[in-house]
Amino acid sequence: MKYKIGELQIFATPKAEPMFEFKGLPDLTFEFDGLVNTILFISCNLVRGSTKGGEDYYEIVGRLYSTYHPNQNQEKHEGKIYIYIYSYPNSPRFEVSIEKIEWYPDGSFDVITPDGQRHRVTPPK
Repeated sequence: MKYKIGELQIFATPKAEPMFEFKGLPDLTFEFDGLVNTILFISCNLVRGSTKGGEDYYEIVGRLYSTYHPNQNQEKHEGKIYIYIYSYPNSPRFEVSIEKIEWYPDGSFDVITPDGQRHRVTPPK
C-alpha cells in the first residue's frame, strides 16, 4: 500500500524534532506491505559525507505502527522508515528506505530489508 507521510499520525521525540524544518517531508510517499496509521520519528541527524567519501546528508528514522496508539500493541512496531535528505537547503532531494518487522511470540523478530533479506534478532536471556 502507498502512504503519504502528511496523512498519517505523526509523533516525534526531542531528538527527531529538527525534522520539522524540512518543508517537503509531509509530501513524501512510501510503499509498505501492511497497515500504517502512526509514525514515531526517533532521530534526525546530520551525517557528514566526508567520513564516507561523499556529500553531507540528513537521516531521519521513524518507527511505523499499525495502531493510532503505539502502546496498544506493546510498542511492537511494524517497520522502520529511513529518510535521507541530500543537498539541503538549496534543492533538497529525498530518498526513502523501509524495513519491515515480523514479531514472534518469544519476543524475537525478523528485520526484513528492502531487498527481502531477513535478519533474526533474539532477546537476551
